[in-house]
Amino acid sequence: AIFNWQAATLAFFPNFTFGLLGVAPIPKHDLTLHLVCILVAAYGFAYYYASIDFPGNANSVYIGMVAKATVVVAAIIDILLGITSWQILLIIGWDAVFAYLFYGALEDLKKSKGKTK
Repeated sequence: AIFNWQAATLAFFPNFTFGLLGVAPIPKHDLTLHLVCILVAAYGFAYYYASIDFPGNANSVYIGMVAKATVVVAAIIDILLGITSWQILLIIGWDAVFAYLFYGALEDLKKSKGKTK
């Protein structure tokens, strides 16, 4: 949750954040970037609620895992197409880490449910 809120806040100020990391070119579509920031922050709330009741919010975590993996794939495609630079992975690479951790947590939940039946 905190990662998403921080990422949303930092991405809301692309000239500062991407400039600091050396990401070029800096995205110029402010409306799109701001809408993405809102979406990222909303996922932060879903993860916060999952931290309180993981089994009850596992579906939100699953959707988040898929979204994070998709963002990583999209970033790699954009790098290969020359739309952005590899430095974007300094931010988006964390989505790969969290997608993997979410996958592991969901698998553990699935195993624990199987043991209780």
